[in-house]
Amino acid sequence: MRVDASFAIKTEKIKNILVRGTNWVGDAVMTLPALAAIRQNFPGARITVLAKPWVQGVYAHCPDIDGIMTFDQQAGFLNSRYYRSRYLLIRQLRNQQFDMAVLLQNAFEAALIAFGAGIPCRVGYNTDRRSWLLTHKVRISEEILSVHQVYYYLGMLESLGWTVKEPAPRLLITSREKEKAVRYLTDKGWQEPDLLLGFNPGAFFGPAKRWLPEYYAAVADRAVQHYGAKCIIFGSTSDLPAAREMASRMQSAQPILSAGETGLEELPGLLSMCSLFITNDSGLMHMAAALGIPVIAIFGSTDPRTTSPYGEEHTVIYRRVPCSPCLRRECPTDHKCMKAVTVDDVWQAVVEKQESRARK
Repeated sequence: MRVDASFAIKTEKIKNILVRGTNWVGDAVMTLPALAAIRQNFPGARITVLAKPWVQGVYAHCPDIDGIMTFDQQAGFLNSRYYRSRYLLIRQLRNQQFDMAVLLQNAFEAALIAFGAGIPCRVGYNTDRRSWLLTHKVRISEEILSVHQVYYYLGMLESLGWTVKEPAPRLLITSREKEKAVRYLTDKGWQEPDLLLGFNPGAFFGPAKRWLPEYYAAVADRAVQHYGAKCIIFGSTSDLPAAREMASRMQSAQPILSAGETGLEELPGLLSMCSLFITNDSGLMHMAAALGIPVIAIFGSTDPRTTSPYGEEHTVIYRRVPCSPCLRRECPTDHKCMKAVTVDDVWQAVVEKQESRARK
């Protein structure tokens, strides 16, 4: 990829870095290797991530940054409150005297805020007609758009000549968070050494990404019958309908229904307790993978080449049909891409994961 630069970046003079984080949980997880690379190239610098509040819980578990600043939309572009909030944010950033802004988020606004804050070095992809606001603009190529998003973010840094070791995304949790997760699960009827399997029948982007709740329930029932497993259903408040339907369809022991009960700050601790996580393409899928939990990911409307869980220990189940990947929020036909994935397909993957775990 080509970089158009106004000047050479003098690494030794960069002491205070602002990173504009991405807006969605899954994307935030996939930027973690890029944050590790920034830390590697600027080991003595202070690194602050600017992000929306709902992804703060991801960056709070990243070991490669020093601080987090959050801001919200507050109002639409036609509302005066929007401009006041952005003015206050720009003034706050200006007072921080950042030397460089690394814009992992692709929007025009991200570059405009960095420009308005007077940050002298502003690097990012030349997306959303923002090139004139960047001092170092990396040109998008067809090749980078077709690779996994971990490499999309790393590719931008590599184009700048920075060292990139391509580490896997990683999230760290504290012993206190682990203890809190154990207390929560114990209160819900789980006891060590019971096998704990995580399920995520929801997906924030839309129903096109969701495998059927009754299929999830059938897999969970088999896990209870064959392994004596305890099942926990994850999700946000918006995922509650799918989570409740899965729970109501189960014929065996009732699962732990944590959907809507836990925030993003608590989720890493709970996810880390699972031996296996069965999920749609979602932010929780990427979080589980970054915690080292083996993932079985079910894909349909989205492309596993670019957004699958990162790492060889995970299993992606995807049955290509003529209309996939369509990237739609809602299926306009009969959801054939998801219906093509059977309960037996997913159960076989569960058995293989359990056999692999038993051999270790």
